[in-house]
Amino acid sequence: MATVPSGSFDRQSQRSELLSTLARLPEAQRNDLIAEYRQRSEAAFAPKTMQNYRMIIRLFAEWCNSLGFSAEPPIAPSTVAI
Repeated sequence: MATVPSGSFDRQSQRSELLSTLARLPEAQRNDLIAEYRQRSEAAFAPKTMQNYRMIIRLFAEWCNSLGFSAEPPIAPSTVAI
């Protein structure tokens, strides 16, 4: 693993710290933050893009279910390779 120069942004450390902080929050507060993150993330895309993403996810879930696979992440590479 490469070391990060002093003063540089270390994405993995920041991510680990954030996840650790979120895990210690009360469930209601954590759920509120997740909902806010989801709302902000979706607002970063055009409505039509989000509509298309939702359609793709729905169609993928239907396809998985028709073959007896789970569409819940993480998706096994063997499922996608069919």
